[in-house]
Amino acid sequence: MRILIITFLFFSGALSAQNSCAKALEISVQELSSIDVQVGSSFYKIKNDSVTGELIATGDFDKLIVYKSSDCSQLVVSHVLNGKGDYQPSEAQLEAGFCNCLTCVESWSRIKLKQSGYTLIEIFGGTNITVKSKKRPRKKFNLWYDKTYKKGDKIQLNDIMFVPGVALFLRSSYTDLGLLYKLLNKQADLIIEIQGHVNGPGMGNKRDFQRLSQERAKAVMEFLIKKGIDSSRLSYQGFGNTRMIFPTAKSEFRMQFNRRVEILVL
Repeated sequence: MRILIITFLFFSGALSAQNSCAKALEISVQELSSIDVQVGSSFYKIKNDSVTGELIATGDFDKLIVYKSSDCSQLVVSHVLNGKGDYQPSEAQLEAGFCNCLTCVESWSRIKLKQSGYTLIEIFGGTNITVKSKKRPRKKFNLWYDKTYKKGDKIQLNDIMFVPGVALFLRSSYTDLGLLYKLLNKQADLIIEIQGHVNGPGMGNKRDFQRLSQERAKAVMEFLIKKGIDSSRLSYQGFGNTRMIFPTAKSEFRMQFNRRVEILVL
C-alpha cells in the first residue's frame, strides 16, 4: 500500500513538473485531466491513438497552446485556446479578416489528433482540466478505389454509364472515371483490361452490340491515356450483351447496369 502511495505521489509530481519542452511528459488523453500546472507553464505530449479523433479541453488554465510539430525541434504554434476551450485568433488573423463566428471558433477549438505519434501542447497554469473527446469515425467499408488488387481481381464500375446506343459517357460517369485514374496512378504496377458490356435483353449478340461494347471500353481507355496513364498498361475488349447483369431487364434502371464497364486486373 505504501509503495502504491509513493508511486502515485511520484506520478502526480511528474505531471506537474514538466516545465521544459525537452522534458515533456508523454500522457494519454485520459491522463490529460490529471495534470496540475498551478504556476508557469508545462509541456506535454499527448499520445495519439486510432480511437480518439479530437478533443476539447476546458478548465481554469490561462491558455493552452497546440504546436504544429510533435517534438521540440520547432515550436511553431498551431492554435491557442483559453480556459473555456475557445480558439484565440492572433492579431494578424483578425486584421486579415479571420472568421470569428461561432461555427468557425468551435471548429478551430478542437484539438485534432493523428492516428500515430504525439500532439505537443503547452499549458499555462491550471489545476482543473476537463477533457471531452470524440471518437475517430470508423470506416464502414473498403471502397473499390482504396483496395489493393492482384492478378485476376475484377472491379465492377456501376457508375460508368453511357447514353443508350452510343459510346458517350453520361455526366455521372466522370466521378468513377477520375477515381479509376487515381487508382492506376497510385498503384503503378497495375495492368488492366477494360471490358465493355451493352444492354440487349431477349436478343442475341448482334454485330452492333459487339461493336458498341468495344467502343465503350475503348472510350474508357482513351480517357485514361489522356489523363497520363501509359497505354502499355491498358487493353480493352467488348462482350456485347453476352454478360448482362439483368438478362430480362425491363426498367431503364436495370438496363443502365447492363451498359457497364468492368476492369480485369492482368
